Amino acid sequence: MGDSSRLNKEKIRSAIREAKEYVSDEEEPWKSLVFQVILTQLISDGGSNASLQSKNRAIDVSNAQQRDRLVESQQHTGDLEAPTLSIPEHSLEKILALKEREQIPILWSLSSQQSMTVDGFLTACEKAGVTISRSYSPTKGGNFRNRLFKEDKMFVEDSKAGKVPKYKLSAAGRLKAQKFLSA
Repeated sequence: MGDSSRLNKEKIRSAIREAKEYVSDEEEPWKSLVFQVILTQLISDGGSNASLQSKNRAIDVSNAQQRDRLVESQQHTGDLEAPTLSIPEHSLEKILALKEREQIPILWSLSSQQSMTVDGFLTACEKAGVTISRSYSPTKGGNFRNRLFKEDKMFVEDSKAGKVPKYKLSAAGRLKAQKFLSA
């Protein structure tokens, strides 16, 4: 039993080393995403980099389209490091009494990530037990971009995860959240 356990640990360590070598020249976020995929395949196949190539499963990380598809698929399956919300108990009732449009900047400020996609934020809200309408999702109507980004100027576009924009609170959004939480 001890030898079997040691053998499994050695296989896993070997797979980790191989996966690290495979992605060593890549940049984030693709490096982490591809590392996870490669490591999973190496462990599940019990094979090596050669077995990945022979089974035609290796990911060509130099292909930008594959990178975008990988990032998007990871976002939809929740495999990216998902944001989480830490809502103080004493503030929860006050936050829930607000309209959704007013809740969003405050909840965003309580997230584990400053910059994230709207869908990532909405999922974090659901996991924290706070329901925000999916109409704020860019795929379900785009209220976020139209109301909070363009009209209210509570957010600024920060970067992109593939083709999906990531947002962060603007100075006005941070100030509004700070005032509300300190009251």
